[in-house]
Amino acid sequence: GEHSKRGKVCFSPYVWVHTPSLQPSEGQGATSWPAGVGSGRSTPLEMSISRTQASAVSFKRKSDGGGVLIAGGMAYPTPEQAKHYHLEIVVQPTDVIDYVHKDDEGNWTITYNFGKLSVPRLDMATACVGTKVLFAGGATCTECLYKNSTITSANFRCTDAIDVYDFELDKWTIIAMTVQRKNLVIAVNLTAAYLVAGQDDLGPVANVEMYDP
Repeated sequence: GEHSKRGKVCFSPYVWVHTPSLQPSEGQGATSWPAGVGSGRSTPLEMSISRTQASAVSFKRKSDGGGVLIAGGMAYPTPEQAKHYHLEIVVQPTDVIDYVHKDDEGNWTITYNFGKLSVPRLDMATACVGTKVLFAGGATCTECLYKNSTITSANFRCTDAIDVYDFELDKWTIIAMTVQRKNLVIAVNLTAAYLVAGQDDLGPVANVEMYDP
């Protein structure tokens, strides 16, 4: 993929699926493993866009085994724009959500544009609690300029949005935190998620709140 020329900011379109080296169970030959499984190697898959500071969360459901949702992040300039890395280029957070999962043959694949965030953003916190996946908080920006492999100017604004995906009902809903923030953390205790600390537009926050589906 395209990477930065100087290594300051690295945007990649790839996600690697690592499958530990396993032995087939009794009665199974090695050829019964789907591609990339039990091989002790990483299988690269290409996301729909190159990005940095995205968020990812895994979940398991009855119908298809579940997988990993990759959401948001700062979208990279197009390959043509990236050739002119010495020029200022406008970049923006993305709302794109991709879904890494196994296909009907048991091979790892990726579904592009599985969903969209309510607010394009980066630096979210994620968690899975019960049958729901949370993408909480984060920051969006305007006037984001990219030059010489780094962000040179940005007007970041935090959000209070929580995008909630019920993977058993295949349904998205949107709720709000009590404060706008990015770089928060989430701790899950049985059936509840605790949204802790982070930063708002002015600095660190001391807020802790609970989400109980």
